[in-house]
Amino acid sequence: NTAASHAPEIDIVYAPMLGIQIVTASCNLTFTSTKGEGNCGVSCPSGTVLLGGGGGNSGGDTLILIGASQPMNGGGPANNGWWVDWHTPSNGTGTVTVTTYAICAP
Repeated sequence: NTAASHAPEIDIVYAPMLGIQIVTASCNLTFTSTKGEGNCGVSCPSGTVLLGGGGGNSGGDTLILIGASQPMNGGGPANNGWWVDWHTPSNGTGTVTVTTYAICAP
């Protein structure tokens, strides 16, 4: 008597979501001191919900790092967006343009 093993069959269903939007906000952050900090946030349009988000910077003379990247706090429609906190690791002064992204769906 031999036992046969069978791998389960898996069907993958691809169903694109219509109406997904990527909403952006660009912010000019000016760092004037060592270990400076700034943030930039963006909200989803009315009638949509947040799926995710993130941030990036366009470069510049000041080294900056993301300290936090997360949904806006508090919940509810007023906080239906994404927030990114930026900081200079050391001796960073100057102005840098950063962008925060929110992925929103109906």
